[in-house]
Amino acid sequence: MQPDESIAVSERCFTASGVVSQKPCWLYSVVLTGEAANANNIKLYDGQDTSGDLELHIGAAQYTSTVVVFNVPKFFSRGMYIQEVAGTCTVALQWREHLR
Repeated sequence: MQPDESIAVSERCFTASGVVSQKPCWLYSVVLTGEAANANNIKLYDGQDTSGDLELHIGAAQYTSTVVVFNVPKFFSRGMYIQEVAGTCTVALQWREHLR
């Protein structure tokens, strides 16, 4: 299965937990920037909340960024949910919704 190239890639910054996409989607990249002195980390779930399958758990130290770029986009079949687990961070995501 391949991403539908006719749909624009969405970009958005998140500073709190919430639904990224209610539809199946392809994740292209994640940039997590840590702002707090303690652990800064997030989890991404395949689904509409934390009851979905955990797909990615990443962290970043204070004043640093962790960048994850997928050579082959990661597919989330039930939508995507982001959970800010600890610390204060900003997360930039690039994804594309899947129409089929």
